[in-house]
Amino acid sequence: MWQVHNKIAGKRHNFNVFTLKRSDAPIEAEEDIAMSMALYSRLPGSVGDHIEKVNARGSKGFMQTYYCDYGDDSIGDCADGAIYVEGVSMVVEKHLQNNPLYRGQGASSRYRGFGDVEFIVPNDNPIGRAYVEKLRAFYIKAKPIIVAKFARENNVDMDAIPERCEERLTEAGKALNAAQGSVRAKAYDVLRGFLPFGTATNVAVAMTLRQLRDHVRWLQVSDLDEVRDVADALLEALRARYVNSFGVLNEKTPEDKARREAREQAQREHRSLVVHQLTCAELFATQNYKGLKCQTTWANDFGPNPKLSFPEVFSTTRPCALPPHMSIHLPVIEVEDDIDIGSMRDLARHQSISKNFPIATTLLGVEEWYPDQLAEELQDEARQLLAEAKEICEAFDSPVDAQYVIPMAYKVNFRIRGSWDKFDYITELRTKTTVHPTLRKKMAVIAKQLNEMHPMQLRFTDSEDVFDVRRGKQTITEK
Repeated sequence: MWQVHNKIAGKRHNFNVFTLKRSDAPIEAEEDIAMSMALYSRLPGSVGDHIEKVNARGSKGFMQTYYCDYGDDSIGDCADGAIYVEGVSMVVEKHLQNNPLYRGQGASSRYRGFGDVEFIVPNDNPIGRAYVEKLRAFYIKAKPIIVAKFARENNVDMDAIPERCEERLTEAGKALNAAQGSVRAKAYDVLRGFLPFGTATNVAVAMTLRQLRDHVRWLQVSDLDEVRDVADALLEALRARYVNSFGVLNEKTPEDKARREAREQAQREHRSLVVHQLTCAELFATQNYKGLKCQTTWANDFGPNPKLSFPEVFSTTRPCALPPHMSIHLPVIEVEDDIDIGSMRDLARHQSISKNFPIATTLLGVEEWYPDQLAEELQDEARQLLAEAKEICEAFDSPVDAQYVIPMAYKVNFRIRGSWDKFDYITELRTKTTVHPTLRKKMAVIAKQLNEMHPMQLRFTDSEDVFDVRRGKQTITEK
């Protein structure tokens, strides 16, 4: 049976960090697995013999001897850890996910109400607080209007009760339920543009213990106070859950402690400088953005007109991913463009490609799709409300703090880079009619331009915005 092992609350911000354990397994179970794997490198023999050593000695003694003392980081890669963070801003969510080794999930905003969800504002800036509450009021006001608009346009009765038979939905009931869900999803597609980037959310992160440790180190030197507070809570939770991998060990004298603190301070100063340079670079890129740019380079000897084409190697149906070694033979694609913050959140979850980490600003303006989709009586009010963000941001001392109050309809600069097969997957997935329209249209434009550049054609769907009832089925329900 799974249980919550510990719950760590933020010291300066209102969030919680959870770790889990199995009540029928020792708390060191993951670290025991790491030990049994690591013994292969020390004692080439049977895993049966190794397990006897695990049982006789336990992971604590092994991890202290080999992992912590000797710095053998590869042992930490043999055990997975998971953390659950609740009540952090979407800004922090992106920081937690900003790692190519990230695995996990964030709370889908499509399935949440925002009448009472916290909007996080750094230092509770009064001007910023007043603005995000205006955004909340508009969201609440506009929601029933736009739901009624889309229901009317697509002939969906939102007041009808799905038909049931013996406590189960009939086929007609399922169809109505899916249609009503699709209307609500379509309405949220528009309304999310009026939510501030500091909206509270939940996110789960899974990595190996070594990766979690390194990831937390970067978070500890962020320019954002909330991110640093989360990092401190994560470290506390990880030390309690995986004491042999994260505990501070073997500080037998004051000199040992002083050496560790000096080393950690040097690491913080180095990383802080790097983070500051990256922050400046992102702002510079936003200010000097020039528009859509696509390019490809070949990572092999095929040249600009390769004889090898994908259909000659694999079926065009491509039922599974490429073998790992194939990417080295494929072109590398790089794209730079602008996109609204909401769709940037969706695109940023793809860890198979390299990405920049844009800072939300008002410099690139609003994605006009959002106000255009509103009922006519709301459009002027919406545009005026979005325009206010530019002045509100001036009330903050730092642009990284100001991004908390910026509505997600605003655009940011994004750059992505990866091999052809990774782009093929993304353009196919992110141009389906169930995907948010602003991201779907952007990826279709990119796929078209790239397909004009070389014979290896990316898959994508090129269609107008349609009412797809499958969106109402994309949920998790209890059987």
